[in-house]
Amino acid sequence: MKEKFTANQIIDALREKHGNLSAAARYLGCERHTISRYINTYPTVQAVADEERETLIDFAENQLFKQVQDGNITAIIFTLKTIG
Repeated sequence: MKEKFTANQIIDALREKHGNLSAAARYLGCERHTISRYINTYPTVQAVADEERETLIDFAENQLFKQVQDGNITAIIFTLKTIG
């Protein structure tokens, strides 16, 4: 079966949309399950999806860290409840 998209097109869409599968699908004009299928089929696409997810987590952790440093009590409590 010939694929509608190349693995590189899926990778580019995932990078453009920071790993958001629904946004990548809209960007390419396909369904979310198409993106998921490529992730499950192509190790290179899986690697990029994982990389984008890690980048998002790193960004969120840095933002949380800044909030804790600034004395945001909600951020402090959240940090202590989840990793303290």
